[in-house]
Amino acid sequence: MKKRGFTLIEITVTFSLIAVVIVLLFEIIISLREIYIKGDFQTTLLMKQGILTKKINEDFQDLKLKSITSCGKFCITLNYRTNDSYNLSLDIENNRIQYHDYVWQLPEGSTIGQVETSVYENNLTTSIFTNNSILKIDIPVTNKLLEKDYGIHILYQYNNSLTTIPTRIPAPTDITKEQHQQYSFFR
Repeated sequence: MKKRGFTLIEITVTFSLIAVVIVLLFEIIISLREIYIKGDFQTTLLMKQGILTKKINEDFQDLKLKSITSCGKFCITLNYRTNDSYNLSLDIENNRIQYHDYVWQLPEGSTIGQVETSVYENNLTTSIFTNNSILKIDIPVTNKLLEKDYGIHILYQYNNSLTTIPTRIPAPTDITKEQHQQYSFFR
């Protein structure tokens, strides 16, 4: 007479194989979730970066930059030939970048890096019809989940006989030397 049923070894092997399959499925689900979260953060950062960069570049093109002045802690005012003036400011404590009426609230885990603003002037050509200078504004934004910089990076070519951009704006007295080195627009 034959016995029907499973041996202890067969049951153990079956449970082991099922456990391996379940562990692999959980790892795949966790990896897919992580990819989805990273993709969502990346999409959000790229979208906000594009909106803010577009707003600033459109104003540079349409309104024509006339001058830049300081407006306080981590802030510059962009003055245009149309007599419009808009602030570009960094709110380090609340993790925000603001230009004019647009506020970019950075997502959790994002940080504003070392701000770099510089002016390159070529004084050899001083014709009023020649763009002979370049303004560079770099406000890096990184997120702990992503490795790239998703900040604001602008190059603006202008004529220095028509536009006044200082190469240095004094730091406000209410910030530390380290804050000035990291976040001041002009050093």
